[in-house]
Amino acid sequence: MADDFFDKENGMTPRRLRCAAVLVLSGMGLVILTRLARPHLEHAPDCVVFVFGVLPNFAAAFALPFAMIVFLIQFLRFKAVEEKPSRYFTWSLAAAFLGLAAWEYIQLVVWGYAFDKNDIMATAAGCVCAAAAHALIMRRPAGAGDTLKKIQQG
Repeated sequence: MADDFFDKENGMTPRRLRCAAVLVLSGMGLVILTRLARPHLEHAPDCVVFVFGVLPNFAAAFALPFAMIVFLIQFLRFKAVEEKPSRYFTWSLAAAFLGLAAWEYIQLVVWGYAFDKNDIMATAAGCVCAAAAHALIMRRPAGAGDTLKKIQQG
């Protein structure tokens, strides 16, 4: 079971791709949860209202980089991403942060909403957590490269 997770030195294996897809669904599930829960938070403590206020930004920043990687690999069949996912994940992370920060600005200019620095901080925190989750998905156990080389050498 662990072999299919670590069968490529730095590449995206099917199991890693499934983990990324689960993280996308989890992040988007949190966004939906906040949309459903917000109308019922009238009498909730301020800290709960605050968390549910910034949770969509956090969850979107967490899920979007993984969504981009899954989309590039599964739907566009972009082999370069499959072979070097960490490089493309970094670009996806930057695109997610810049896109969500731009969305915050667009809300200010177009609809006149207040610019909320807490939303930007939640977006940054979501990106940091996404980077940590990516590092966990892509990690290799100690000595895995040696074992792989021994198997390849026969």
